[in-house]
Amino acid sequence: MNINTNIIDFVWNFKNLKLKDFGLDPEYNMLCAPVCECGCGEKMNVLLADDDDIYDFCYELVDTQDCNYCVVFAINEKNEMLGAIKYDGEIHCIKLKNISEDYLQVGGMFNDLELHQYGIIVCVGDGEYKILEE
Repeated sequence: MNINTNIIDFVWNFKNLKLKDFGLDPEYNMLCAPVCECGCGEKMNVLLADDDDIYDFCYELVDTQDCNYCVVFAINEKNEMLGAIKYDGEIHCIKLKNISEDYLQVGGMFNDLELHQYGIIVCVGDGEYKILEE
């Protein structure tokens, strides 16, 4: 008896996600992707090697905000949400494993917290993260 097995590598595709997929209003987005310096007009992505880099990036962004009710989070290649939230002036790192594909729940959570600003980055490749602007 010959058993044929196929192994399929599953990869989450976040390239087409938008703020509206999270139920979030672009008006309150605090992130803006830098434009390539070569003059081509393309938006640049952020390179983050591991979860520690993600936390550092998110923490730095909320720490430098004057707003005391904001969050920056990333959806990594494992469909986990990692980030930093500043609430009442205190910053906390967060991680949610196995978030559902119903990203509206994430936006609902942030709306329930009555956050004033937010930012989202999503994994689009090996350690490469796209800043969602719309």
